[in-house]
Amino acid sequence: MPAKQAVTISDVARQAGLSVATVSRALNRSPKLDPQTAKRVFEAVEQLGYNAAPITGRATARSRMREKCYTVEVILSPQPEQKDLLQLNFFSNVYTGIQSFFLQAGNITTGLVTWDCSWREISDLPPALTERLKRADAIMLAGDLAVELTLALREFTPNLIAIFSNEMNSLPIDSVTNNNFMAGMEAARLLIDNGFTEIGFLASPDRISSHELRLNGAMIQTIRSLGYDHFHFRRAKSTDDADIREAAEAWLSEPVHPSAFILPYARAANLLREIAAAHGLRCPDEISILCFDQPKMLPDHFLFTHWNTHPRKLGIKAAQRIVQRLLTPYTEDSAHCIMLPCELVPGDSVRRFGSVPSSSPEETT
Repeated sequence: MPAKQAVTISDVARQAGLSVATVSRALNRSPKLDPQTAKRVFEAVEQLGYNAAPITGRATARSRMREKCYTVEVILSPQPEQKDLLQLNFFSNVYTGIQSFFLQAGNITTGLVTWDCSWREISDLPPALTERLKRADAIMLAGDLAVELTLALREFTPNLIAIFSNEMNSLPIDSVTNNNFMAGMEAARLLIDNGFTEIGFLASPDRISSHELRLNGAMIQTIRSLGYDHFHFRRAKSTDDADIREAAEAWLSEPVHPSAFILPYARAANLLREIAAAHGLRCPDEISILCFDQPKMLPDHFLFTHWNTHPRKLGIKAAQRIVQRLLTPYTEDSAHCIMLPCELVPGDSVRRFGSVPSSSPEETT
């Protein structure tokens, strides 16, 4: 009979004389549930007029999904200087997260594609790869790809999701990303709260959207707190170690430079610390460094103060969204964006004003 007021799953449980968990298992078509118990649940649903369609509909979709094997292509889009993204800790953890979730699903096969920087248009792709992408049930794009190319990939399948690249260009596709702009603001605020009045940002090329948002956030926070003249940045030609070294060397060779730096990614922090040491600047006593993600552990067990961007979680969230898209055909006009906050991890690389500088080994002997 039709419900006169909103009926809850708890009402169904009371009517059937069962627990809410048992009712939930029945509505979700659990194969382990006794058929007679399931019958009691659905009789209570009918008597009360409970609307179980959303739950049973999802259960039916999951059941159908288990009967089919899906193919998801993961595209890695490196910068020209990046030879193998999976050699980089961040991308490797993203891909590990993707694989771990799909392995649990049990019926999803992943393919891995490294985008060649010479492919400017879809027509540049090898024919075999084009056919492979067209046959895919879903595509996951990790990295910054030109807007036109990203939209062209969407023509292959509506089940396309971008990982950490969509927040800059607002493409009409699903995305999973960090809140990079806010993290950049928080990074600058941390240094300012510690007493620094000149904030430096050693930036990578502006084609990397996540790095650019971190730069913009740090710049705006510094300008708000200290004024325009207190934020300084330099751009490296690329993310290649040699170009980072060249930019850092040139900056630290200037007569006046900031004593606090933000680096948009982890490996650059190690390089800056090495170059600073060559200039007689110890970290954090004479120069403080804050970065995103933790560089590989150094022999001296030095821990950088950094913002954890949770790359494995990004991969898991993106995989979860893909499964949702496969279960429920996409009907929305607007893109679905999942934005994860970054987490501050205190370390040894930022000096607090008022603290006593640490002694060098020579001074303590």
